[in-house]
Amino acid sequence: MVFGDGPDLSALKPTDSETLTTAELTELAKPASELVSLKYYYTDADEYERHKELFSISLPGTTNHFVFVYSGIISAGIDFSAVEYQITEEPRTITVKLPEPSILSHEMKEKDFKFYDVSTSKFAPLTMQDYTELMSDLKQKKESAFLRNKDNFMQTVLENAEAVIEQILTATGKITDYSIRFDLPELPDPAAAEATAEQTAQNEDASGRIAVPDSAKGYRGTQYEAVKNKLSDAGFTNIITVEKPELSGNWRDLQKDVGDIAEISIDGNDGFAKGDQFPPDATVRIVYYTLKE
Repeated sequence: MVFGDGPDLSALKPTDSETLTTAELTELAKPASELVSLKYYYTDADEYERHKELFSISLPGTTNHFVFVYSGIISAGIDFSAVEYQITEEPRTITVKLPEPSILSHEMKEKDFKFYDVSTSKFAPLTMQDYTELMSDLKQKKESAFLRNKDNFMQTVLENAEAVIEQILTATGKITDYSIRFDLPELPDPAAAEATAEQTAQNEDASGRIAVPDSAKGYRGTQYEAVKNKLSDAGFTNIITVEKPELSGNWRDLQKDVGDIAEISIDGNDGFAKGDQFPPDATVRIVYYTLKE
């Protein structure tokens, strides 16, 4: 690896009587912060389809559909502000503790987007919000796939950081009496990450819709907090809860407890069955019993 002329580090060299400090090591290694990130270039294809629904039924003439090719660059590296240095004088050792690599930036090349098989609706035209949500979804999906499948890439980031830091510290000439060792983070197990992704995918179909874990009938009468958490874990992002102050504490309410679900609907459908599928942002409305004031 070629670093060019590099910064002038001679002023940072101490006299023989000076003691090496972690602050000096941090200053010495600063040039490495621009050299240890790696870039992942990708090109991929996807399909977009959205339509308006009423009671989970697609409304005719409201579908927007197209196939597109897109590309981008993901930069991964380490946060140099989180690098830790430990100096031991007997024996003379410098321990460099590196943080776990992460995604530093993600740039999508919008000018490189290519669209095919475009079909748009006059009744539900695409908006800037639709475009923003598409870009956000693409980035999130690509980054999730990158983190699951690019374990070798992250390992290379660590190895690159190790080599660059050691070369720069050694080039200063001030640590000739010290040996350098690296404390590397343990990268996540890609097999475990893949298993988690597969579990999540069981709740989603190819279009990103989520299968409901239970039916509306099954949820009614159960505690709303538990159901809210289960639906949130399944992937629903728009859950609202509404109090129904109906309980008075008399014998007529023996079969109802505070917090029990009185009504529940998803996207306006209060009769959904287990396994029915809805968009992640579909409105989940949970009405639960409370005491009368």
